[in-house]
Amino acid sequence: MVAVRMVKGVVDDLFNAVIRGAGDKNLRIDDWMQNTIGPILSKLSTWLDVKEFLCGDITIVDFKFAEILQSLLAIRSDSLSRFPNIRDYSRRFESMPAISRLSLIHISEPTRLLSISYAVFCLKKK
Repeated sequence: MVAVRMVKGVVDDLFNAVIRGAGDKNLRIDDWMQNTIGPILSKLSTWLDVKEFLCGDITIVDFKFAEILQSLLAIRSDSLSRFPNIRDYSRRFESMPAISRLSLIHISEPTRLLSISYAVFCLKKK
């Protein structure tokens, strides 16, 4: 459980960096990718190593991570080129039959005021 929380924290950092970048009208994509996104992806790449999913078995963290990766690839198609294991993870995740027929349309989490946090996925068929 500690590992899931730790990885979730890094995925949340990536999510927040992407959201902040998307709202920055003066964003320089190359600098942002190298100085902000790159170090976070590097942590996740090291953690992922050769595992199929971030925490061994598929968890909510994998869904959130995969959705963020799709956003990064939409921003810049070569955004995962320095991280072949993350690129392969993204492709593997998207090619899963049950996943490829669904689209994640919403993730929500409560604030961390309580010791228990949860997320809600609303999935719709593509």
